[in-house]
Amino acid sequence: EVTIATVEVTFPRRCPLIRAILIALPEKYRHDIPGGGDLISVNPFFPVAKDTEWRIFWNLRWVRILMAKPKNELSDFLPGGTYQFKLPIILPASVPDKPEWYFCLCSTTECSDPDDGDPVTGSIAAAFPIPNTYPILPAKEFRGRIATSGAPRTWTRPPLLALCLLWFLWPLGAAAAPAWAL
Repeated sequence: EVTIATVEVTFPRRCPLIRAILIALPEKYRHDIPGGGDLISVNPFFPVAKDTEWRIFWNLRWVRILMAKPKNELSDFLPGGTYQFKLPIILPASVPDKPEWYFCLCSTTECSDPDDGDPVTGSIAAAFPIPNTYPILPAKEFRGRIATSGAPRTWTRPPLLALCLLWFLWPLGAAAAPAWAL
């Protein structure tokens, strides 16, 4: 039986130095991508490769999604946001012993195995098993300003401690305050 699988991931912050994403299917599962057109990046803000084919799917157990080359060192990151990828898969006749899907962030464009996580020689920067416990929601992009590690933080409202002190000291000050201040 063929069905459409949707893989969704949310990054609350940007991820530096990512070159590709690998989606590894469980044992006995196979993708059914005949010509590449069936693998879809739902969020248009995901930076797919422009100068080469961004969908690599010759192995039926995984698909690799190549990212656009950064313009410079400062733009070498995957932006924060929610991204979805849809692909047709062939369901197995029996349940596999290991039913985990893996979503992998690759530091090179040649990653092919979620277990290739050796920090010296491996191309997988991080591999995550994909739980299937949440409903699938529409993809979205984070908009607005988010403070990152180097950005200064500013208060948009009075600090909570000052408000608490003001509330605590108000009864003491009200008894000693002149009548015109009440």
